Amino acid sequence: EYALLRGVPLTYFHENDLYKDFQSTKYWTTIVGKSEFYKTQYQAHINHSIRKEINGMFKADQEIRRKYYHWSRWLFRPFLGRRWRALNAQQVNRLMEITTKYGFPGEKLIGIDLPNYHEKIDENQLSAGMPIVILLHHYSHPNVSHDSLLLNEVLSGNLYNEHFASICDFEAHFGKGRHACLGYYGLRQKPKDMNLSSMRDKRTEIGLLTEKEFKALNRGTILTKFWNYLK
Repeated sequence: EYALLRGVPLTYFHENDLYKDFQSTKYWTTIVGKSEFYKTQYQAHINHSIRKEINGMFKADQEIRRKYYHWSRWLFRPFLGRRWRALNAQQVNRLMEITTKYGFPGEKLIGIDLPNYHEKIDENQLSAGMPIVILLHHYSHPNVSHDSLLLNEVLSGNLYNEHFASICDFEAHFGKGRHACLGYYGLRQKPKDMNLSSMRDKRTEIGLLTEKEFKALNRGTILTKFWNYLK
């Protein structure tokens, strides 16, 4: 029921063999009967205008990415790379404008990504991953940090802590020390001289799981890690 209120389609449970026994219960019948109500509640609490804008931004990002990596465009890569970085910069500036005015465009603001939004989205992601992919592409090169603003969004519940840690790791790893930032959280990238005690303190501040806890979580089959799918 909570998942339906968070935007997870009922079909996710219909089509998953893990829920076959559950689907034979009276409780399941009750949930199916209330599913449209849950969907309406979810739709009422997200900003559809910003969701549409984010979908457009992601589509533009993925389109230029496709061209950049296609073998037939090899000779045009330098030109396409400059266009991609310029697009990223423009999009990140817009993301920060949205964040300042409405809060970060995470699940609370735009809901979760759904398969009908883009061909690269599947039904297992259950995440507001589109803005994060744009930010990861942006921080695959040295760029000015927005960590302070984004950290406040984590603490306010608008930005998922794993998403924030991924962004910071990309900044630290590919930033080449050109811009001040909060540094590694050791989730997606790790420094060679990682101070484990300091890293634990940073992860605790944003409620990030320990490496041991992540390994246990990743052995599960229900939750899907968004970054394993989006490029």
